[in-house]
Amino acid sequence: GTLAGGLGPTLSGYFIQGGLKYGLYDAFKPEVAALLGDSVPPLVALACAGVAAELIASTALCPLEAARIKQVGDPLYNGLSTPAALQLLLTSDRGLAAGFDGLAP
Repeated sequence: GTLAGGLGPTLSGYFIQGGLKYGLYDAFKPEVAALLGDSVPPLVALACAGVAAELIASTALCPLEAARIKQVGDPLYNGLSTPAALQLLLTSDRGLAAGFDGLAP
């Protein structure tokens, strides 16, 4: 049905977000620990690395979530593949900003 139309962007988006989150977390752990030094407990450094990785990964997820919402709620996007919906969204008049509508309160 209609709700299943957004399943592709959801799965691909969370796959990308998960890969970014865990990859960046592993990359950030030693960098953040070196930056903070011995003045903070190691758990704080790990938490800071996790927060930074999550922020970047969740921001990267926004355009795919926006495409998913469009696929479910906009007849123009209904039936498009995930890459096609994302391309249509990002090449609209608003450009890249259209993929980040969910960030503003």
